[in-house]
Amino acid sequence: MKKILFSVALLLGGMAVVSAQNLTITPVDETSYWVYFIPKMFTSANQSTAYIYPDNEAGYGSAEIQSANYPFTIFDKDFNVAHEFTYSPEILKSYTLVETRIPGSEEWKQEQQSVWYVPSKELLLLNYTNGDSDSPTEEYYIGLTQTLFNDDDKYEFLVAKHEIIETQGSNNDSIRKETRYSVETTAIEIVSEDGKVLSSIPLSTYGDGWIYTYNGKNYIQFESPDKYILYRIDKESSSLQEIAMPAGMKMFPTLARPSDEITIEFEPSADNTVRTLSVSDASGRTVEQRTVAPDASRITVSARRFHAGTYIFTLTENGKQVDNGKIIVK
Repeated sequence: MKKILFSVALLLGGMAVVSAQNLTITPVDETSYWVYFIPKMFTSANQSTAYIYPDNEAGYGSAEIQSANYPFTIFDKDFNVAHEFTYSPEILKSYTLVETRIPGSEEWKQEQQSVWYVPSKELLLLNYTNGDSDSPTEEYYIGLTQTLFNDDDKYEFLVAKHEIIETQGSNNDSIRKETRYSVETTAIEIVSEDGKVLSSIPLSTYGDGWIYTYNGKNYIQFESPDKYILYRIDKESSSLQEIAMPAGMKMFPTLARPSDEITIEFEPSADNTVRTLSVSDASGRTVEQRTVAPDASRITVSARRFHAGTYIFTLTENGKQVDNGKIIVK
């Protein structure tokens, strides 16, 4: 984990100033500041860059987050301040509205329960792995880049876009009504430092995210409930293009970690024929082979069986290829 924590706080109710050589942090409230690093290949100067912003978990869920903003401070190689900008998202209020009838009358009493505050566009920190380096297992956390999504001099970052969704809870309409206003993820957005949304992809739920460099190209992977979705970054249009698997055979995750179970789904044999599933590496060498029963439609394989690299899964029947798919093991 490539990050350093600076904790700063109010002193005697006034504003504290914390200085260390050329690094000066002037907080407006009690805040934890994290130092992160941008790999040099994602900066216009082609040199590693340090930056800070407040811990984005500070105040989540409480009313204090209503006054939150995120000032980014970017430093040069000597830790002098080189650039600053502030990101200030709208704050959403999630709650359950409970209405109960006042006994002996037609009036209703309203009460908000389970109140929770979150940013409308939550800053994302993604794991980064450079698959082209000599040490591909070395990882960073990336929240800010300069040349990953385009080649201008502005900085960009990713946010999870949230919206308030209204749903009905358990009701007894004669004495009690319950309406839930819940925060749900609806998209992932690429945002420029000036607040402009460069690209947006619909994503109904969001788990973890990763950025990869592989054979000179950059990818982003997002976790959804039943699979991992892999996107190629197109710098020409600042867009994310989903990498689709061939029709018929479904495989997930398409970008697997060693701890993952790889799931392969396919149609059962139409003529009750035993089939073979072969796995080959990028050089064409067969590294795994399994017999598939005629009525089988799913096989799981542990990613621990493979070294980092690209693998082709091929389903054959009577010596002829009937389906195939590709995954990458990081």
